[in-house]
Parts: sequence; C-alpha cells; structure tokens
Amino acid sequence: MRFFCVVAALVLAFPGNAFAQMDPNWSQREMERMQAQQERWDAQAERQRAEQERQAAQAERQRAQQERDQYERQSQQYQALPSSPERTPTPATERLQPIHTGNDLYSACTPDGTGNTTAANLQCLLYIGDVSLGEKVGKFRNSDGGNCFPQGVSLDQIKDIVFSYLRDTPGRRHINATNLTVEAIIQVFPTCKFTPSR
Repeated sequence: MRFFCVVAALVLAFPGNAFAQMDPNWSQREMERMQAQQERWDAQAERQRAEQERQAAQAERQRAQQERDQYERQSQQYQALPSSPERTPTPATERLQPIHTGNDLYSACTPDGTGNTTAANLQCLLYIGDVSLGEKVGKFRNSDGGNCFPQGVSLDQIKDIVFSYLRDTPGRRHINATNLTVEAIIQVFPTCKFTPSR
C-alpha cells in the first residue's frame, strides 16, 4: 500500500518522467496507441467518404432514371399528338419520309413557319430522342460510366442543339443522321462519350 502511494505521488508530480522511469517502453506504447487511434479515425473518415460517394451515385442513377421516364412519357405524348383532333396531319405530312441522312433530319426538324407542330417535327423529336436518350442506338456516358448530360437538360433542348448543328454545317448534311446527331451532342457536351448498342 505504501509503495502504491509513492507511485501515485510520483505519477501526479511527474507523470511523464514517472512512467518513463518505471517502464522504459511507455513512450513507444503511447505512440502505438496514438497511431492506432489515428488509424481508427482515418478508417471512419474513409467509411464516411465511401457512404457519401454511394449516396451520390444513387442520386445520379435516380436522376438518369427520371430522365428516361420523362423521355418515355414525352414519346407516348408525341406519338399520340398526330392522331388527336387538334393535330390532324395534313395531306402534305401524312406520308413521312424515312430519316437516313442529315438532310432528312434537317427537313423533319425545320419548323413550318406557322408555329404549329407538324408530324414531321414530331418525327424529328422522336428520332433525336431515340439516339440521345432512348439507348436503342447507343448510350451517352461520361468517363466514369455515368450520365453525362447536365441536370435539367431536356429532349427539346437536345433537339435544338442538333437542329442548330445541322443548320450551321450544311456541307455535312449528306452524312448519316445518327452520326451527325452524336457529333452535335458531343460538341456541346464534350464530357459525353457515345457507345453504340450491339
């Protein structure tokens, strides 16, 4: 008991020196304890970072799914428009030409000048939607494999991008319409990479 009191007094008076004199390995064990604590903190921070990345990836997947759902809803809406009483096709637009080249696509996307949506305009929108968002022809992805379109980009906006590209590059409009659509999108969104479907 007397020995314990003496040790306690020494520890209170000279805690570092007392332990160092009584246990020469005290400093090394203290360093190891501090290092182990730091490793636990680092591991906890790594787990938090991984959880944040997982949540961000999940939010990105949800956003991409919402965009696909919006495209599907728009596709159904636009496909129904020509047969509605307000949008009955005129004889000039009843027989739509297939889209093969940029000339075909440019013709389909060109407004009729009256502000009315024609069947050809809807054909243009659906064609560009199939290439850019529908994933039937291929997929636009960034280098990490995620969605490369900025948040809020709409199908109408992509159609405007493609139409502007076709209007500004008349010397290339004889090329395949899908290739020109991909070129137009990548020019505006350079992080996008296009992978054709197999």
